[in-house]
Amino acid sequence: MISVIMATFNEPLSYIKAAIESILNQTYTDFEFIIIDDSTNPETIEAINSYTDDRIIIIREKSRMGFARALNEGLKRSKGQFIVRMDGDDISLKDRLEKQLEYLIAHKEIDILGGNMLIINESGNVVSQRDYPTNGLSLKFSAIFRSPVAHPTVMFRRSIVENHLFYDETFTKAEDTEYWFRLRNMGYKIANLPENLLRFRISGDLAKKRSG
Repeated sequence: MISVIMATFNEPLSYIKAAIESILNQTYTDFEFIIIDDSTNPETIEAINSYTDDRIIIIREKSRMGFARALNEGLKRSKGQFIVRMDGDDISLKDRLEKQLEYLIAHKEIDILGGNMLIINESGNVVSQRDYPTNGLSLKFSAIFRSPVAHPTVMFRRSIVENHLFYDETFTKAEDTEYWFRLRNMGYKIANLPENLLRFRISGDLAKKRSG
């Protein structure tokens, strides 16, 4: 039913394990978990390889793929009716998949669904929260200033992939914002759940990478 797509690149051991286990321990269990690993760090590679869950599919190539291409490789391999994004340094709340799937089944007019995030530091402690407008005019107005959805919280319909709509690999930053705006301009409908779905990690170098 669901394909979870996670692109990874040299995340610290504790981060990658927490991210993977937050998906494996979801209350909803009918999913495949595609990890596109671009890592060169042996510890990260070994940590990913240590999981033997049959739902995990690991994709690696000999040369560096880059983030957007890695995501596209995952999308092309996916089989689920719904696609979920996940990053290797975040933690999905345990009922995230269940809540998003339930919403999209009930709201067939919505194609792309995000949600709110708890912001955590390197120790995993919550330091703030980021909320997103649910839909309608407030979401359209918000999109003038930032992405209409938080990338690592997104679940979207397979029809987008079937229409050969992928991330633009020429973007080295903001590939998600370009993607959502392009899809929105093509008529795909976006909404956000008014509740937290994810613990979003910002610390050290990640703070610079994820706040620009």
